Amino acid sequence: MMVDVMHIPGLDKRLLSVGKLAGRGMRVEFQSSSCIIWSAKRAIASGKKIGKAHSLDCEQEEARLIEYAGAESEWELWHARLGHPGRSGMDKTQRATSGMPAVKQGIEKLCSGCMKDKLTINTFPSQSLTRTSRVLELVHTDVMGPMKTVSKGGARFVLTFVDDYSRFVAAYFMKHKSEVAARLSEFKAFYENQWGKHLKCIRSDNGTEFVNKKIAHICARNGIMHQRTVPYSPQQNGVAERMNRTIMEKARSMLYYKGIDMQCWVEAVSTAVYLINRSTNSANSDVTPFEVGFKMKPSIEHLRVFGSQGYAHIDDAKRTKLEPKSYRCMFLGYAENTKGYRVFNLERSKVVISRSVKLDEREVEGIYDTVVPDKVPVVKYIRDTDEAVIPVVRPYDGDETMENVEESAPDVEMDEIESAPFETGIIIPQVLDPETQEPRGDEITGYQAPRQAFQEDRLVFQPEINRTRRSRDRMLLLENGNSSEDTSEGSDGPPSPKRARIDDEGLITEAVLAYAASVGEADDAPSTYSQALKGEDNSKWIQAMQAELKAHADNGSWTLVPKRQDIRPIGCRWIFAKKRNEHGQVVRYKARLVAKGFKQKFGVDFFETYSPVANMNSIRVVLAVVVTKGYVTEQLDVDTAFLNSDLKEEVYMEVPNGIANAKKMMCKLDKAIYGLKQAASAWNKTIHAVFLQIGFRSSGADQCIYVKHQDDNYVYVCLYVDDMIIAAKTSREIQEIKTALKSSFRMKELGKAKFILGVEIDHDHNCSKLMIRQTRYIDDVASRFNQEDAKAVVNPCESGLKLSKKQSPTTDVDRAEMQSKPYRSLIGCLLYITTCTRPDVMYVITQLSRFLENPGQQHWKAAIRVLRYLKTTRDYGIIYDGSASEVTATAYTDADWGSNIDDRRSVSGIMVIIGGAPAIYKSKYQRTVALSSAEAEYMALSLCTQEVLWVRALLKDLGHEQVGATWVWEDNQGAIGLASNAGYNARTKHVDIRHHFIRENVAHDIIVVKYISTMDQLADMLTKALGTKRLNYLIQASCIGPKGI
Repeated sequence: MMVDVMHIPGLDKRLLSVGKLAGRGMRVEFQSSSCIIWSAKRAIASGKKIGKAHSLDCEQEEARLIEYAGAESEWELWHARLGHPGRSGMDKTQRATSGMPAVKQGIEKLCSGCMKDKLTINTFPSQSLTRTSRVLELVHTDVMGPMKTVSKGGARFVLTFVDDYSRFVAAYFMKHKSEVAARLSEFKAFYENQWGKHLKCIRSDNGTEFVNKKIAHICARNGIMHQRTVPYSPQQNGVAERMNRTIMEKARSMLYYKGIDMQCWVEAVSTAVYLINRSTNSANSDVTPFEVGFKMKPSIEHLRVFGSQGYAHIDDAKRTKLEPKSYRCMFLGYAENTKGYRVFNLERSKVVISRSVKLDEREVEGIYDTVVPDKVPVVKYIRDTDEAVIPVVRPYDGDETMENVEESAPDVEMDEIESAPFETGIIIPQVLDPETQEPRGDEITGYQAPRQAFQEDRLVFQPEINRTRRSRDRMLLLENGNSSEDTSEGSDGPPSPKRARIDDEGLITEAVLAYAASVGEADDAPSTYSQALKGEDNSKWIQAMQAELKAHADNGSWTLVPKRQDIRPIGCRWIFAKKRNEHGQVVRYKARLVAKGFKQKFGVDFFETYSPVANMNSIRVVLAVVVTKGYVTEQLDVDTAFLNSDLKEEVYMEVPNGIANAKKMMCKLDKAIYGLKQAASAWNKTIHAVFLQIGFRSSGADQCIYVKHQDDNYVYVCLYVDDMIIAAKTSREIQEIKTALKSSFRMKELGKAKFILGVEIDHDHNCSKLMIRQTRYIDDVASRFNQEDAKAVVNPCESGLKLSKKQSPTTDVDRAEMQSKPYRSLIGCLLYITTCTRPDVMYVITQLSRFLENPGQQHWKAAIRVLRYLKTTRDYGIIYDGSASEVTATAYTDADWGSNIDDRRSVSGIMVIIGGAPAIYKSKYQRTVALSSAEAEYMALSLCTQEVLWVRALLKDLGHEQVGATWVWEDNQGAIGLASNAGYNARTKHVDIRHHFIRENVAHDIIVVKYISTMDQLADMLTKALGTKRLNYLIQASCIGPKGI
């Protein structure tokens, strides 16, 4: 209704002022042949162009106002609940489902969500006339992305699978396109099991994510035909292309309708897929895709309008009598593994799953919102039905907790997420997208009562994926039909490590984490308990979990005690991994129960956390000594190592997934299980005491290198957490040590040392050579970053390469583009490779590591080039020669003066040779600016002297004390003069006194600095970007290359 209008007698046309409309908060959009009047988020009127003016159909608008004034149209309500389908689609869906009343559209209503997203959609080309006769006979697949907005879990792509016969769609969020093969295997295993049919054929475009060795292997192994479209003819994959378009139209419409920010795109896409599977389509007009696939008519009674705000009930057990019974929330979709709603708690800024919610489903700020309905739809709980709830989008990376469920753990805050304003004016943190939720349900029976041990014959899984049951207490049901749900507490792991510094500890820390992450992805191990039960290797994972729980029972890891209100137990989860040999073959399926130790509080349930591990430099030195002395090596693994350590603090943990009959119990931990902050420290103290007891001593240079002197020979142990390499003169001596260790721990004998921490060991006793390389790991990294078939590169970088911060993005557009590239992950992987076995790429990776915070396109291209070079030289490694009679260390040192063009700091390069090959090597930017090349070389010599002192101490502990001074080769006469002459020199008086300790070591005959020509300076490749010919010369001189050089 318009007020304050002017009446002009005799005027036969009523005029509407655009300016007046704008003054009242409305706006008018003019198009070529029509116009629309908007009130905030809602279209309230439309008109057609007649001549040079636009005319409104007043009778139609008046009818609309009469019909809808004061109360929301039921048709419009269901239109929004179903994700904004067309009128015909709504009618067909109502007939093909249950729970939806018969509603009619009296007039042509303008929906703001549809108008914004679907107004200019053109007709899609007609479909193929060939139709399939059963599910999984043909599946169309395509990838959407990269999305401009990266999800909280890092997802940038959406992979969709569309069954041709049923038009059922399954969608998976991905961080990288390289995950397509793993998701295809997951899709195949799940739906073949659920639908009882075999996947016969897939159809995709010619993208490299579909045309590669992994996809070809999956298809060949399972007899799947892979149809590909003709290049530049996406119409041949029209079903997938059209489905992607439909998904995004629904998602955008739902976001626009409620005025929700685009950062919620993952939640909207998840909901869109859920609704598509429960709506009819043109291929099957009288039945939904869900019913075709699962042979049951879906109920849609529980559907609600996406983005609606309201209130969720707080269970009595989680509040006091004076606290509120509900909290404000926003509806974000349907829980994957429960019959509950995913809502965002607007008061505590977290995503939870709740079954008791009260939602206001009216449109935001519309003209029809002036009158509040008498009753707003309320969901007291979601009624149990026989319908299976099928996961439609995986994996999840959002934090979500269960509400109104008896077994759920306390809520968890997420304070680390920054707030971002929505268009509606509501300020809420960035909504998390689905990525890592771990349902509970399928259980191992075994625990009988507190303090009662496991019975081995009762450790049996009872999966119920295809069965349903009703809950007498109206408990929330899982999608696989089992009751009880785990509460996901915060993130599933500790905070991400700070970016690495280019030094020993920084490189090792970041690199090991990168290695673990990338290998886990390459192994395609399940990320959750539910995935382990549903995957094609589920029997192996079940056996692995049984073995882990039995180990806990045998070790007395915990005692079951009743839950107490004054104690909040920490959570736990299952971690899965495939252990492989040096050839990449799976030799063991590992399941490890890990406590969520990041919820512990210092001074309450932990005090000390430090635990040493063997340094990679130390391991290389030991291996160089081993080949020189002709020792034999074997490898051992301590079975469930951490469970051997008693826990001094009082810590309580939730009962793990898989243990039955313990819903009202919690675990009082008696052992320092994996995941606890003090677990590694406690284990290290335990095994350290055992080594001392059996006659070993710890090296002063590295606490995790143990040495035992017996019968004029030595026995060495390199310990890395629970993995160890034992080296001795004879196998008999090794066997004695193994027997002694087995008296304290359960050990796994892995035979001859061949593979540790991703490093392959090849010891040839016949020619007295030992090689370390990372061929398989390089292949895994190349595959992960889609470089397995890339063009060969013979040099890691261009000669004279100088990278700068000036090449970093300076605009928001450029930064957003670079955010889609996994630069930090790639550098982490490259760091691990160079730190372990590849000195030839250390310089360029040192440069690239400076731009982790704001990398540019040139930095990314340079990093990809390094990876291509490593792929080309995948068989290269460090080769130690044992032909020398004595173990002797020799060092090389070099510097490139002012090479950092951003701050003109110089770069130091040092290399220590033992057994004819690099045992220690570093490339590091100097902390201060050098005023001359001699000064830069002098500071590099200082760094080299520190490493020489350390390696001499380690060799002494290993029984090979260096006789006389260690030779250090330097190619700058000025630096040699400074090291040898302690007299006053005005040109170096400003040099930090700590660098002058070189002179003291020269005077004490610990080092002697010798001149070498630049041509023969091995450390030259650690300080600058060399040409191919020069680099190859230094690589060969350093005994780096393929086996047999």
